[in-house]
Amino acid sequence: KKMQIPYSKMTNIFLTHLHMDHVGDLPDLWTFGPTTDRTKPINVYGPSGDTPELGTAYAIENMKKYANWNLVSFEASLPASDGFKINVHEFDFRKNNNVVYDKNGVVIKSFPAAHTIDGAVSYRLDWNGLSVVISGDTNPTMFMVENAKGADLILHEAAPLPRFMVDKMGYKPEVAERIVDSSHTPPKALGKIFELTQPRMGVITHTLRNTDTIGPVTDLVRIYYDGPLTFGADLMVFNISKDSIIQRMAVGPEYPWMYLAEPQPDTQPARKLSDYKSQKLLDQVIPECSKLTAEQKKAGKICF
Repeated sequence: KKMQIPYSKMTNIFLTHLHMDHVGDLPDLWTFGPTTDRTKPINVYGPSGDTPELGTAYAIENMKKYANWNLVSFEASLPASDGFKINVHEFDFRKNNNVVYDKNGVVIKSFPAAHTIDGAVSYRLDWNGLSVVISGDTNPTMFMVENAKGADLILHEAAPLPRFMVDKMGYKPEVAERIVDSSHTPPKALGKIFELTQPRMGVITHTLRNTDTIGPVTDLVRIYYDGPLTFGADLMVFNISKDSIIQRMAVGPEYPWMYLAEPQPDTQPARKLSDYKSQKLLDQVIPECSKLTAEQKKAGKICF
């Protein structure tokens, strides 16, 4: 919203894995698109799991159930469209260098990531001779080295140092160490990844940009990697061309309204309030004074 990107322009969603901090905004993006200007289905691309219950298709099907009250209530007042439909494109997380999207010159490939249990992936996007790799959450892997070599931009996670997790969050040291070992890339290992892949720019994600954390994390990455490097942040933009990569911060409204790029459909549902509110509830709604019936006025109905 801060970037003023209309929902109608966000129709292809790619999931690296199904942890809630990586998919938690999907219900909002899906269900509130039709309240603005998205009239087409969204496409959700995501990995399978070891069992069907651990895959993207299962998660999306149950998200629909979770959103049922939302869907039924919006049907009562929103224009009819296909904006609430979801096309799920689940692919095998085990496949390496796997083409999951190929359209208009944009090719997106997935490859396995080692994050907690099986079923996480990373992505590489290629277009017009330029490339971006997004790790998602992962331990350091040779899959990344193989697929990210020569990429223009690599956005790769680095775990917070366990001592910071202890000091700032109250974790027990052994728990902090286990979280990193099972799920994430230590900064020193990220330096090795960048050294082996040699991106035109490396971007550190997943680590908080506190004044006392940036230095120690950077120092560990720099043990192996001396190329262009930055810490990722919300609203950070990279303009990538064959000649340069320009890093900048976008500026948007502090309290943004959603911007509509496409007109909403003209077809409005022909329904009355009584079609979707019970009479018992309607009797308790305070109406505008100009809309009072003669009977309500005579009965002294409260209005505004």
